[in-house]
Amino acid sequence: MDVFSWRRRVSGVGVWPDTASLRRLVQQPHRFEPRMPADEREHCLARWRRAVRAVIGSYTGG
Repeated sequence: MDVFSWRRRVSGVGVWPDTASLRRLVQQPHRFEPRMPADEREHCLARWRRAVRAVIGSYTGG
């Protein structure tokens, strides 16, 4: 079954009134642009890594 026949079947059961409504659901992907300064990011990442090591250590006895 191709995408268009699936859309016709779904719109035929009353979920969407027509295939144009389905097309409006598709959005363009958003591009992620980091806003955190590099030094702050490194600080947070170091804390996260330390926390992960602590959790792993509690399970492995390290």
